[in-house]
Formats: sequence, structure tokens, C-alpha cells
Amino acid sequence: VNNNLTNLKYSSRQRALIARISRSLEKSKKAYHTFDKLRNEPANFDVMKEIIPIWMMSLEDASRILPLQEKMFDYVILDEASQCNIAYAIPIMYRAEKIVLFGDSEQMRDDSIRFKSNMMLQTLAKKFGIPEHLQIKALGDTVQSIMDIGYQTGFLSKPLTYHYRSPKEIIGFSNKYFYTPKRKQLKIINNKYLPYKDTNRVLVNHILPPHKELDISGKTNKSEAEYICRLIDELKNNPQTQGKSIGVLSFFSDQATLLREMIEDKNIKVSVIEGIQGDE
Repeated sequence: VNNNLTNLKYSSRQRALIARISRSLEKSKKAYHTFDKLRNEPANFDVMKEIIPIWMMSLEDASRILPLQEKMFDYVILDEASQCNIAYAIPIMYRAEKIVLFGDSEQMRDDSIRFKSNMMLQTLAKKFGIPEHLQIKALGDTVQSIMDIGYQTGFLSKPLTYHYRSPKEIIGFSNKYFYTPKRKQLKIINNKYLPYKDTNRVLVNHILPPHKELDISGKTNKSEAEYICRLIDELKNNPQTQGKSIGVLSFFSDQATLLREMIEDKNIKVSVIEGIQGDE
């Protein structure tokens, strides 16, 4: 920050504020104490926005750090809006002149809203005196996400149909069962992937005979873990896949623990689904 003060032309007020924030952050390992003080003086953020016009943070951090000031940003962009916690998202929208939502209504919902029925919401609205035009209404039996609320409120929408990341064998499943029935089929344009051996496929089923006598728990499968270890060695020794990073995903935490114990290479990431989501 101090280097930037030297190179950029700031007003004396801006310089003084940045210097004070810099000193506060240097003194305390708990930076949130500094931001808590700043939040109580919204004028400080007006100066900081002149210096840093774009802020990127989680919903939780935004609610904790930013003052609850109407239209303090020209635009607020919510990424993965279908999974955003509505209780955090609505105050963030209050801080925006305009709101832009990015997301996919066919993906997983935020757990905090997934089971909120219309009857429950109507009861809450009556209890707290929420007027009709401000009430959350669901198209079906339950509220789905902040994206669906925006859609019902009349937000303009633009579908993005190109899928860049997953090969057709993976996203093709979602296309068949989720997107195509709702006339939202994605166009798959990723062809830069490495097939397994000579199968010309990236998804291959490996059928293993059960050997339950090897297991000391009903929650693990040792023969499967041994096979995965051999598969890892095969990938490491194959000229096509040598040097590639490897991740192992298990749906069960006990099996993931067993795999971590058996896989010698600690650079290989072994995780349950929550710990690997997005890493692809």
C-alpha cells in the first residue's frame, strides 16, 4: 500500500486514510477488527471505493465488512447465484444500484432455503408484516434460489449455452436428464481431454470382484482401494499420463481415509466430493 501511495496521485484525505488502515493492519493479526471499525464509519468506504473501485469477496465477508448502505455500489455481481444463501444475498442486493446474477438453476441449491415451502414463507410474512409486493413467491411448492426469485421478479435473463469445461461423457449426462427436457440443452465444445488407454473414453467402468474378507469395516472396501493404488501406478508409468496430476474422489469419508493411508504419494489429492468440487 505504501508503495502505491508514492506512485499514484491521491488526495491528502485518501493518503491519510490508506496510511491509517495500513498501520492498523500491520499492528493487528486480526484484520477483521480494523474492518469492523471502518464499517461503523461509512464515509471511510466512500474514500476506499475511489481508490479500489472493484471489490471481490464472499457473501459472508461482504455482510460482515461492508456497511449496510443503500446503493453503495453501481453493480453487484453474484456468481453461482443458484447456490447463494438468500439471507446473505438480499442485504448484498440492497447495497447495489443494479444486480447481476450468474448461475445455473439446475445445480444444487443452498441448504438454508431448499425446503422452504410457500406456506412457511406466508406464515413468516404474516408474522413480520411483510407487504404482498415484497413477499418471496415460489413457482412450485418451494423456493429454489435467489436466481428464481429474480426471475419471478422480472429480471431480464440471458441463457449461456456453451459448455467449455467437461467432455461430452460427463456433461452429456446432465444434458440428457436435466437440460434437454427443459429445452436448455448445452453445446459441448470441449474436446481437449485425454482418453483412457485405447478406449477413446474418459469415463470407464472398472468391474471388481468383492473380497469382503479383506475389510475390517462395513464402511470401507479394501480391494477397491488396492485396485486404485495399482491404477495410480499405471497412470504414472504410462508415457501419455506421466507427470499429470491425479485426484481420487470417494463418496464416503471412511473410504477416503483408507485411500489416504494406502496411497504412498502424498501429492495425490484424496477427498470426498465436498472437498474436490470445482478443482476440475
